Amino acid sequence: MLNNFSIDEVTMMRFLQICVPSLDPDSWQNVLDACQSLCTARPRLNKNSVLKCLKQIFGDDYEEPVFLDERSSCGRKDGDL
Repeated sequence: MLNNFSIDEVTMMRFLQICVPSLDPDSWQNVLDACQSLCTARPRLNKNSVLKCLKQIFGDDYEEPVFLDERSSCGRKDGDL
């Protein structure tokens, strides 16, 4: 089942499973804090992987959080490997 995901997405899901006690949408701030922490720790993490995982938790209508939109702490810049 994990074969459909990139390494970044697998890392993201494992991080969320370990660091967020509940993936219930009621605890959205904890989820966002965990995602932002992961982005800080892994600045080259693909922001699309993070957003895909957030959409799996909160639904497809979930909008990109500010910390991904700014690309200051997460996401590859054009030209990065």
